[in-house]
Amino acid sequence: MKKLISFMIFIVYVSSIQARSLSATFSYCAFDVPGKSPYLETYLNILGTSVKFVPAEKNTLEGQIQVQWIIRSGEKIIHADKYNLISPSIETNDTLIPDFLDQQRINLLNGVYDIELSISDKNTDAKEITLKQKISIGFPTDTISISDIEFIESYSKTNSAGKYTKSGYDVIPFTNAFYPKEISKIKFYAEIYRSDISNTDDYLVRYYMSNKETNLQIENYIVSKKQSANKINVILGDFSIYDLPSGNYYLNIEVRNKTNKLIAFNRAFFQRSNERSKPIVNEDISTLDISNTFISQVINKDSLIDYIASLYPISSQVQIEIADRQILNADVYSMKQYFYYFWINRNKDDPEKAWL
Repeated sequence: MKKLISFMIFIVYVSSIQARSLSATFSYCAFDVPGKSPYLETYLNILGTSVKFVPAEKNTLEGQIQVQWIIRSGEKIIHADKYNLISPSIETNDTLIPDFLDQQRINLLNGVYDIELSISDKNTDAKEITLKQKISIGFPTDTISISDIEFIESYSKTNSAGKYTKSGYDVIPFTNAFYPKEISKIKFYAEIYRSDISNTDDYLVRYYMSNKETNLQIENYIVSKKQSANKINVILGDFSIYDLPSGNYYLNIEVRNKTNKLIAFNRAFFQRSNERSKPIVNEDISTLDISNTFISQVINKDSLIDYIASLYPISSQVQIEIADRQILNADVYSMKQYFYYFWINRNKDDPEKAWL
């Protein structure tokens, strides 16, 4: 799932100055069809409460959003479309206003493109909101590759192809990369292409979570599966995030061959907000032996406090909470243990080099 956060901030910011504050989130994923054209799948989610609903048939209300697409390659228009997106109907006394989703699939060859997306509320006089974004699509034809990772609400097998069908599954997108505490599971969809060209019967797929700031893998959020070689292999996965602390994360997918060599990789960013779960430290820092290490000779308390404070911009939420406690307690030996712990987790072979 690409560019969700920047698009969402842009649209919300621009729409906030409009009369009705039309709000929407936009994201996209690129997929390939070996032997045919790659395609861009777009997800435009309209916030129902930001739309003006007007009387429709049978004593119901409906909203209507005008959507316009222009996709260019250089000065050449590759794709253009304009249509009205109709909301679900609601009763006049309904208090819950549903959001509504528009998903499009646009065939695009490998290359760089400029997207221009404009939306406006047909039932107001507010000016349209326009978003411009550069994207790139690049699927090699002679090596294994991985599609973008799509965060999803649900999936189910199907025998009839529909709007949300991919590779025999109906896949309903989750159009946000932000997971509040009310959501206890993260689900995702991805495709692996051309594994059959590697002359092997099977290969290993690993998907896991990592901390954005440290890039460290997170224990208990790692799955490995064998896959048989094929033109397209579908990856449908999920993790319980009930206890995942607040923070910035990546969902990573790796493809490895029989010798464990990494041959394809992709990842997607997401955020977690989870007030119920406090960060958990799996290691007991107090047991770390720091004798004869690069930090062992530092004895000045103020210097150690400065050292630890300087780590904040590159610290995870877990590490920030530990650092806060270390600075509050101001115990020289304990602070040295934490500082060493931080850098040995960055470079186990040479933590001093990582620090320098």
